[in-house]
Amino acid sequence: MTDTPDFVQDHKSATTEDQLSLIRDRAAFARDLEKQIADLEERLKEQKALLYNLYHQDLVDMMDEAGIDQIGLPAHGNMPPVDAKLQPYYHAVIPANWPPEKRDQAFHTLERFNAGDLIKTEVSILFPREEHGRVAAFLDWLSDLKVVANIKESVHHGTLTAWLREQVEHGRPCG
Repeated sequence: MTDTPDFVQDHKSATTEDQLSLIRDRAAFARDLEKQIADLEERLKEQKALLYNLYHQDLVDMMDEAGIDQIGLPAHGNMPPVDAKLQPYYHAVIPANWPPEKRDQAFHTLERFNAGDLIKTEVSILFPREEHGRVAAFLDWLSDLKVVANIKESVHHGTLTAWLREQVEHGRPCG
């Protein structure tokens, strides 16, 4: 864990001469924190992969080989007791990044097993804000067809950021 350097608290007492040095120190501290955070995130990712492998591969194989389906661990230090039990694990996904042929094959397989009702089709239509009246008419039409529609208004963060930058740079109040 990184201790907060004294310069973080002492910046008010700095003379003009020391300001550049303090700014460099603070910028270096920020850079170092970014690196530490990136390293911690990478380490966390690795640890999660290791834990997943322990739960879904190593322990399963070892317990199968030993012919047991559960094992208990007593409390140790401040760690509570744990019972490790083999139980079925299911995970199914049709990734969006699969090639279209592979996704189509997966959907056809579901239909072959009479599970086609699991497949949902999402259609997205973007209406400009000034077309709000048309949205209501469109939703009424969908309702008549017994189609469920979800409404979500949003502003892309890049668009909003560009607007905010323009407002600030032209001295327009926006708050």
